[in-house]
Amino acid sequence: MTQQQIKATQILKAWHRVEFFQTYSLPEDSTQDNSSTKISTEEFFKYGNSILPWLNAKLLKKDKSCSTKTVYTLHLGLFDTAVISDVIKQHTASITSGSISATELEQRLEINGLSCFAKLEIDEFGTPQPESLSVSSLPWAIGMLINGQLDEMSFGTLSEDSQNLKESIYQIFSILPACSHDSKIQCLDSHAINQICVTLYKWAGLTQSQIANSGSAPKYIFQIHSREIRIPAKKDETSEDETSEDENASNQLPILNSFYIRDLEIAIKTISSGTAGKGLLRYLGLPAAHDIDLYSQEALPKIAEQLHPSLTPEGRWPSPPVHNMSLMQQFAVNTAFEDLKEEGILSVNGPPGTGKTTLLRDIIAQNLVGRAKELSRLDNAQAGLNKDGSLIDALTGFEMVVASSNNAAVENISKELPQNKSIDENYADCSYLQPVANQIAAKKDKSKKLQPINNIPEQSWGMISAILGAKRNRSTFTSRLFFENHWGRNPPEARNKPNDFLNFWQFRKLYKGPTFKEAKDNFNARIKDFKQANAQIQEFEALLKSCDPKKYQNIKNEISEKIDLAKSAEENLHYKLGELKFTQANLELKLSIEETSLEKARLDQPNVIARILNFKSNKIYTKNLKTILEAIEKIKRELSETNRIIHTRHTSLKSLQIEQLGFSDELDNIITEHETKLAKLSKQSIQFEALSKPDYTQSIGDADVQRNAFWQGEQINNIRSKVFIAAMQLHEAWLIEASDDNAFRAQIYGIPNLLQGKKTASSVSSWQTLFMMVPVVSTTFAAMGSMFSDVPINTLGWLMIDEAGQAVPQAAIGGIMRSKRTIVVGDPLQIEPVFTSPPDLVNYLMSSKLGKEGGHWSPSSVSVQQLADRINPHGGKLNETWLGVPLRVHRRCIEPMFSISNQIAYSNRMIHGSPNEDAIKQKKHTALGPNNWINSNGKCTFKQFTDSLAGDVLDLLIKATSKGVSLNSFYIITPFKAVKAELIAKLKQDDSLLQIGFGGRRAALNNFLNKNIGTVHTFQGKENDTVILVLGCDDSSIGGANWAASKPNLLNVAVTRAKKHLFVVGNSEIWSKMKHFNQLHQKVHSLNANETSIV
Repeated sequence: MTQQQIKATQILKAWHRVEFFQTYSLPEDSTQDNSSTKISTEEFFKYGNSILPWLNAKLLKKDKSCSTKTVYTLHLGLFDTAVISDVIKQHTASITSGSISATELEQRLEINGLSCFAKLEIDEFGTPQPESLSVSSLPWAIGMLINGQLDEMSFGTLSEDSQNLKESIYQIFSILPACSHDSKIQCLDSHAINQICVTLYKWAGLTQSQIANSGSAPKYIFQIHSREIRIPAKKDETSEDETSEDENASNQLPILNSFYIRDLEIAIKTISSGTAGKGLLRYLGLPAAHDIDLYSQEALPKIAEQLHPSLTPEGRWPSPPVHNMSLMQQFAVNTAFEDLKEEGILSVNGPPGTGKTTLLRDIIAQNLVGRAKELSRLDNAQAGLNKDGSLIDALTGFEMVVASSNNAAVENISKELPQNKSIDENYADCSYLQPVANQIAAKKDKSKKLQPINNIPEQSWGMISAILGAKRNRSTFTSRLFFENHWGRNPPEARNKPNDFLNFWQFRKLYKGPTFKEAKDNFNARIKDFKQANAQIQEFEALLKSCDPKKYQNIKNEISEKIDLAKSAEENLHYKLGELKFTQANLELKLSIEETSLEKARLDQPNVIARILNFKSNKIYTKNLKTILEAIEKIKRELSETNRIIHTRHTSLKSLQIEQLGFSDELDNIITEHETKLAKLSKQSIQFEALSKPDYTQSIGDADVQRNAFWQGEQINNIRSKVFIAAMQLHEAWLIEASDDNAFRAQIYGIPNLLQGKKTASSVSSWQTLFMMVPVVSTTFAAMGSMFSDVPINTLGWLMIDEAGQAVPQAAIGGIMRSKRTIVVGDPLQIEPVFTSPPDLVNYLMSSKLGKEGGHWSPSSVSVQQLADRINPHGGKLNETWLGVPLRVHRRCIEPMFSISNQIAYSNRMIHGSPNEDAIKQKKHTALGPNNWINSNGKCTFKQFTDSLAGDVLDLLIKATSKGVSLNSFYIITPFKAVKAELIAKLKQDDSLLQIGFGGRRAALNNFLNKNIGTVHTFQGKENDTVILVLGCDDSSIGGANWAASKPNLLNVAVTRAKKHLFVVGNSEIWSKMKHFNQLHQKVHSLNANETSIV
């Protein structure tokens, strides 16, 4: 293996080790439909079989419907999770959680209450369902730690020990006693339960005293959780209620407490064998070399280059065409398609309200246009299929999965995408399997009948996405997609919109839409429209660039400089020619003088006798003649050379004059061409006036630069949305005609088995077929490994991780490993991941594999978002932290929420999306007036809670509801678990709130208390009109305030849940001195004082 592979596997092995110590929390206590009973050790041994409802008729529900039956879940071997911390202190080295305070540990640690060794389902008769047995690896791992076997801990060891456990428990099942009313049925009695518990402790290598706080025995031995499920009318029908919510169903012994152990094991093998994809290797790799800081002015040309019209995606979500993407949203979209053409990973940082979901919608739209382009190349629908009915390769790679640790986040995306309110009303023709989508989205009444969807915005335009993941979700989806018959076997062709419900086969039978060829022709026409419109924009962009005044002036200056140089050279030549002519004349004069001297010398020639006798006179004459002749010859040579140079200079002069004329003509042509272009630009500028265009003289932080992506406008947006609509129509037409193929129908028939978790030889092709029907599916990370267990590495097209700042780093491994491309979207300045194991233990386990580098990869200190940001070359620095592709335009909150968040968390780099300042000024609440800080004093009665907090919150709620304001428009948010618990308890007891706020309806009050009151992390990803932020603490519990103020994250999330109004309840003397909260205090009060609010 390479060093990179070795390092990556060590990281995975460290996370793998951590996963064994995850806790499993027992389900919530009794609700209207379920009941839970904890059986204490004392009760169990005292009463035996009489406390088991399936063996004691007196304990059975008296008013049970004949259409339902009671089934039970046993949680066996209960123990208090608080024991984990004690074990850690006793058996690990002194590695501490460093900067993590006791308060932070209390608030972020999701370890409280009871856990168990194993879970077992039993039917109404008390007969165990052996295949339902699942175990928690936590007690087994604690046993390994206590017994000094940490280095021997592996998935293989756990599997081997668990197989032995399974055989032992199955042996107990084989000798169960018969039921009293039917000797053919075996049932679980108290003796068998005790035997199972003893076997579980033996399996874990623990004694009861080792896992009990008291050092004796656990208080409770097991829990009975009973629930009513519907008895199916027919055996072959799928019931939505039958399916267990266990997200780790498997033929092997499932693991209760960790959803990632198996995927981590696969990832280790994948990297070791050299078959891992680029995305996984990058995720586990070294930090990337950073490109230009996208916050800096130097980044503007780079952004403009990435947003060049030639890179504009053909498809666009059909949102209002007047709404452009922001600059950085479109940069993120274009970069995703540019950098992830084949595979890889890209992170995007989205502060609250900056349009992360909007960004994902456009990526989804372009992916579907991409697949539609492949469909448009087919001669007929069947040409998209192989002989076995599977998709041809060209139609694969477009699968899209939205995943998150936050169940509400992924469900919200999948619920909202198909709804009418997600698209603009001008695109009413946008439709894709619409009646099927309605059937999937509809709620059911108590008789299990689909309820009409009367609210038009909540009706579906198309089946673009589905909520999968948990087995119950998959069962519901399968039932409604294929089997639900709302109208019976023969539904009417005309159905009113609220009751427009069909399953897929009914829709196929009643389909009246275009043929595949008609849909293909329409799609190609829309693509042609886009190409023509975009070509005009590209031409305009090139024209605008060529008319750049600075560039034009530079060219003019360059040519003028050439003309000046030519003129200077000409003048120089003229001067030199003058000198040469003077030299020529001087030489000619000298030659004339010498020739005259020669003639005169010849007149003095001696007579013949003197020449013969060579008298002295003859010698003098000869010498003088020779001198004159040599002088003449020399002058002639010089004159010849001078004449040659003069000729050359004349030639050069003519060339310079011609060149100068050429430059002058070129300058004239450039001026003429520029004037022509300016005239053309003037005309085209009217046509493209609405488009945002690059202007490098503007600051990158200017609101006008950031609010609108370059080259977007209403016309091109409309054309791109119509391309997407045509793409969906083409998908629908293809699906209808392709399903005429018997082999393809067989692939569709296999989807229910796939979603029920049954292993098939064609799982990959079945998934690809499903994604051809429903392009986007959502799941939690917890359910991903089970749902996609048969999907090989690098098979899925796109993984889109939402709320990645909340996810522990190992959670994403299974998804990244199975996907070609990964988009990571989140914000590390919002809520951090909760601790599901004590940080001291996690740090100990990480350092045991990675040494000093353990902290860089520890789930206690980093999230999926932070790891993805590290390896992203495209990003910017915020307070010395590198953030991948930062979004900057906020469109949710008004003042003061926007300014508070912007100041405390984002160094004022966010920009509000509204150019209308009046629109974002704080508004007075109809009942409560301006935003306000209610100074709530008092002494803490339980941790951070003071009684005055409940009183002040109650006053606000009563005042609001008395004036007709719905309390559902409120979120009551606090940083502290204790404050949440006490608020709920106090408000539940108050009769005035029950009567005035909820008309005496106790269920409505309870629903409000459970859904609208919570800690800050409960409301991550949610929003409401009004937030009441409740801050506890007094002078004696100021540590809680110090923790809440230590980072901007908590306050950032809390205030940005409020779209319109914010009320703070807390001790202003304490909190106004705290970092970040002092700015909250100042903002709320300064806005009130300035009287700038509007109603």
